[in-house]
Amino acid sequence: MGGALAIALARRGFRVDAVASRSKKSAQQLSARISAAPEVFTVSGLPATELILITTPDDQIAVTAEKLAKLKSIREAKPVVLHTSGSLSSEILSPLKAIGCAVGSMHPLASISAPELGIKRFKNAYFSVEGDKKAQQIAGQIVAALNGKAFSVATKMKPLYHAAAVMTSGHTTALFSIATGLLAKCGLSEQKARAVLLPLLRGTAENLIRQTPAGALTGTFARADVEAFERHIKLLVENADIDAVNIYLLLAKTSLKLAEEQGADTDRIKTLRRRITSCQNPKR
Repeated sequence: MGGALAIALARRGFRVDAVASRSKKSAQQLSARISAAPEVFTVSGLPATELILITTPDDQIAVTAEKLAKLKSIREAKPVVLHTSGSLSSEILSPLKAIGCAVGSMHPLASISAPELGIKRFKNAYFSVEGDKKAQQIAGQIVAALNGKAFSVATKMKPLYHAAAVMTSGHTTALFSIATGLLAKCGLSEQKARAVLLPLLRGTAENLIRQTPAGALTGTFARADVEAFERHIKLLVENADIDAVNIYLLLAKTSLKLAEEQGADTDRIKTLRRRITSCQNPKR
């Protein structure tokens, strides 16, 4: 994330003065990718600047904030400081706020697995922004420069926001992994299973762009198809592990709520809901 932001912002006209990392080698590699070749420092040697982006793992943000707050250059310059964690709020930067820095967080809802992906993935992405008024203003300017879209959440709700993001991205990936595993039980290779399911996943995402979740729902639960459910659960129990079965049943309950919104047959919904519950709580 740090590399993606540094490269993307440099290309958008921001002056990147310095990069810092626990590994001098990784900082040098990043610096070499930026046309202005910013200086390389450790956190304890950072010079005065107007803005600092902390893009460390979550468990290092508080440590980094403490180190920065002790630096003479930072205490004198009082820069705006933003971190990019999704689950932590600006409160984690309290040592910097105590010395007069404006603090905030700026989390992009974008999947960044390599620095060079930043320019492409930040465009049109939504960024969650919270913190001090000045920090939010600066974060908004950064988001606009990256052609993204900013929105705000209350500081205390930041972890809940991040849980929603994890369910959309990380949990979808995990669910896709389970689905490919089920196809492997049908005799497909992992590569073939992915190739078969990806167009379906892509189509679902495209439907969600145009429709509500209830409107986008298709298949067994959209129809409240009791018979299809029975066929599913029989072979799931015989061939899948208990976690996959439980995930299927939990999501089935949510899918039925969506089907109800779309006006599926009430009696079939009630029957299917009873069957789902009985499968979750089998008689001993």
